[in-house]
Amino acid sequence: MNNKRIYMKKTFYFIVILLFSCQCEIFDQAEKFFDPQDLVLLDLADINGFWQNVEEIDTTFRGRELEGQGYLGGITLSDEDNNEICITVYSNQDSAINAMEFRIANVSTIITEGSSKGFDNKWWYSGGASRPAVYFNQWNTIIEVIMSDVAYSEAETTLIKTAKIISKRVDKLSS
Repeated sequence: MNNKRIYMKKTFYFIVILLFSCQCEIFDQAEKFFDPQDLVLLDLADINGFWQNVEEIDTTFRGRELEGQGYLGGITLSDEDNNEICITVYSNQDSAINAMEFRIANVSTIITEGSSKGFDNKWWYSGGASRPAVYFNQWNTIIEVIMSDVAYSEAETTLIKTAKIISKRVDKLSS
């Protein structure tokens, strides 16, 4: 009888600990929101290793809307070599992902979902002949990084590194 009681106590504590750890994980994954008014704070012109000549960056912050509901705003920076960084902001993460999936289905460029290995974000890439790109989802944003006149295999590291830097900046400014 005593062994049964000890077993039940241990089982009870195990279940409580298991439930508590699951609850913490759920709270940690709560969706954050990036406010489109904070786009300027991302300081996209200051990303070492992406822009070749900072003085030649077009910082007019024109937006690029991906098709879809919930679009709140965006910015695009480009240099004279046609390298670009574009951030589009949506009302929530589902809207951002839906907009990207709509784009994938409706453009002639082949955009492939990236493997999740080593990434916390859902992401995609295109190895276009002259304009390889990566697209990262971070909360309610799509981060698009494009390089021109280079093969994807040569640009992949820079594209992903740049997208990760921006992703971290979006995360820090999100609440």
